[in-house]
Amino acid sequence: MNSNLIILCTSITLLTSCSSEPDHDLLMQKAIEARYPGIYKDVDELKQDYPDFSPQIRQWSDDLSFLFGRGRYAVRLPEEEVIISKTGMVKTTRRCSVEGKAGCKIIPPKHPSLGVVGTLQLGAPSHSPITKYKISWSGTSDGTILTNGHCFAAYKASDEPLELTISVEGFLPIVIKNIYGNRLIAATFDKERNHYGTIRISTDTFNQSKTCLQSVRDQWPNVGGWAWKR
Repeated sequence: MNSNLIILCTSITLLTSCSSEPDHDLLMQKAIEARYPGIYKDVDELKQDYPDFSPQIRQWSDDLSFLFGRGRYAVRLPEEEVIISKTGMVKTTRRCSVEGKAGCKIIPPKHPSLGVVGTLQLGAPSHSPITKYKISWSGTSDGTILTNGHCFAAYKASDEPLELTISVEGFLPIVIKNIYGNRLIAATFDKERNHYGTIRISTDTFNQSKTCLQSVRDQWPNVGGWAWKR
């Protein structure tokens, strides 16, 4: 086979690989399984809580990445885009915004609510649990707040913005907003940068976790790293 024919065959192979369409149903299903484990089985269940949501999948990587088999897609979910490979392997996520900047706007559920359960601690070097803090909901309607040592649980259902503020004397507050559903968090207050890890959890897991029992906390998935004080 001469060199020109080899180049032609290679070009055809690369272009075919680049232009072939991914399995949209597969990518959407993998994104839901990764971001809503034990919460939504598929897109039909998701749309029951988010009727204004329309599944969307777009090319995330540039054409050159697809030519070399490294192309990624962005799978649109109500609060984020999931960056995923053609075979359904989740790589990372990209938060959407209320304003819809960069073409990704948060879509609220039909009945907005936010449940947050987790623990608070200091940053390095001590990573000590924080037991003196204040938690408050913004807005005019009331939400519930339960505390037990460095563990807390808060819940509010309302059509007004759901915004939870956690304050510790001597540090900037952590404000949790523009998210919905039930969340497990590991919040760290640090002089350099406050931060928190979070994942979405099922209603059953939230109801069990809001007791703040140590036996329940021991079963939490790791959202706070090696130094997380459950």
